[in-house]
Amino acid sequence: GAEVALKVQRPDMIRAVSLDLYLLRRYCLFVEWFKVRVLTNLLGAAERTPFDVALLDTFARASYLELDYLHEAANLERFRTELLPRLGSSVYVPRSYPAVTTRKVLATEWIEGEQLARSPLEVINRLIATGVDCFISQLLDVGFFHSDPHPGNLLVDARGRLVLIDFGLCAEIAAFDTRHLTSAIVNLMRGDVEGLVDDAITLRFLPPDVDREALLPPLRRVFEQGRLAAATQASESLGGGGRRRGGGRA
Repeated sequence: GAEVALKVQRPDMIRAVSLDLYLLRRYCLFVEWFKVRVLTNLLGAAERTPFDVALLDTFARASYLELDYLHEAANLERFRTELLPRLGSSVYVPRSYPAVTTRKVLATEWIEGEQLARSPLEVINRLIATGVDCFISQLLDVGFFHSDPHPGNLLVDARGRLVLIDFGLCAEIAAFDTRHLTSAIVNLMRGDVEGLVDDAITLRFLPPDVDREALLPPLRRVFEQGRLAAATQASESLGGGGRRRGGGRA
């Protein structure tokens, strides 16, 4: 039979997570009350729309979905059918085994590989473009992306492919947002600060009435500092690269 990876949920996990989320939500309710009643009404702070409870509720929904392994198996299969055909043989997603997967037990193909972050430098450099293509395709082509790409979830298998694992936390992105994310990436590469602010408003990261006059100058300074830092790093890398090429062992 096939060698599989089993992910088994602790019996008391739902209860423990629910208790934590309940306590956090009670705390967020108090924080919102304090901000409105004390900071705004009593101390004169600027009014704003409360977000603490809504943020916690979003986190709670994602937490419960991550604890449903049938949901994770569906995410995995969606990546296999929608993402892999766009990327060829350079990226791989393990298959799941629905017949032996339940809400609390997930069975997937075993991947023999090493964490990308612990791989040799030449392997990491070779897969940088692959990783960029992989996640840009998720955002701009598929509209469905892996939301937890930490080092433990990115492997390199024996065939040198980038392997994605752990699909408990994934998210949809609307086609409308996909178009404007593309615009934001282009404006970011061009250093178009005004265009980036427009994109942030359209994507609802910033309110429509944001104070552009106050926001644009510091953003321009950040971009200018970034350009200078990138130019300095590139210059040092080229100089250092030349020295390293001449300093090999005999």
